[in-house]
This record gives sequence, structure tokens and C-alpha cells, in this order.
Amino acid sequence: MLVDINEYLRPRLYITDAVTGMEGNGPASGTPRKIGALLAGTDPYDLDLLCAHIIGLDPGQVPTIVAAMERGLCPKEMDLSEIAGDPEDFVIRDFQNIRQLWNIEFGGNMPGWLVPLGRMALQARPRAERRTCIGCGRCGQVCPAGAITMVNKYPSIDREKCIRCFCCQEFCPEGAMKVHRPLVARMLNPR
Repeated sequence: MLVDINEYLRPRLYITDAVTGMEGNGPASGTPRKIGALLAGTDPYDLDLLCAHIIGLDPGQVPTIVAAMERGLCPKEMDLSEIAGDPEDFVIRDFQNIRQLWNIEFGGNMPGWLVPLGRMALQARPRAERRTCIGCGRCGQVCPAGAITMVNKYPSIDREKCIRCFCCQEFCPEGAMKVHRPLVARMLNPR
């Protein structure tokens, strides 16, 4: 959807405020991190690639970059030669990213009964931490799919309805909702 909006509006200039970024389980419960950059460009996809490069994030982990690449709007690799200044000067090597497998496709020659098992084994999903959750119900209020109900003051997530938008994680006031990567996904991509 974000790529669609961008292609419809086609702004002439894109500005990214990267003076302070957010590490970890952001934005609501992440940790602010000084990056010290103000970035601008005429191509939003190049700018997204540069942002990913600065924080050491694999572009394949960013859904908007992946969607733009699939449409041929974004190069597979960033061309650093057109950058004003040396982007290596402000790369943050120890930036704490949440790694997940966003763009997992199942199908092809895979038997139909195996597809749900593959999704269950590999796809990241939200999960509440009992020790941190205060039972406020905010996660259920913001869930666009209506997948979260409160049971005994604890979120119960209907996995069939969940669209993995992670709004629950973003708006949790206590940071109790976390992005959970199943064991198989962590073994395949430990970063």
C-alpha cells in the first residue's frame, strides 16, 4: 500500500529524519539511538536502501523495499557512488535490529497440506510476554484485523485472523507485545 501511495502522489523530494533512530522492539518500546543523519533524495527507494545500509539491515527484511523491488521500482543493490558524502562514515555497525522473515512464499511443488505447517514454522508473529503485560487491552483496540481478544486480562491472538501487521506491538504501552520468530526461522536466519 505504501508503494502504491508513493507511486500515485510522486513527491519531488523525500526527506528522512535520521538524527535519532529506534533500536529493538520499537517504536513504542524501542530504545532511541543517535544516528546523526538528515537524508534527502529524489528517489524514495534509493533512500530506503540507504537507510537500511546505515543501520545494517538486509533490504530483504523491509517489506516496502521488497514490494518496490518486485515491481521493478527499486534496484537490487544500492549505488553508493551517487551519495553526497561517504555513507560508510556513519554506518552503525552495532545497531540492534529485529530480524525476521517477512516475505516468505509457499507453494510451487509443495503439497497443499504442508503450506500451513511451513507458515507456522517460519513466519514471525506477535506474542505477549506475561511478565510485562498489564492487561490494558490496547493491543486488541488497535488490531485492524480484530484478531486479539482479552481473556482473563491477557491477550489471546487468533492466528487465523492475524495479518502480522504488528500494530499491537507498536502500540503496547508496556512493550509486552514482542515480535516472535519461531525456532526454525531463528535457525535458518540467526541474525
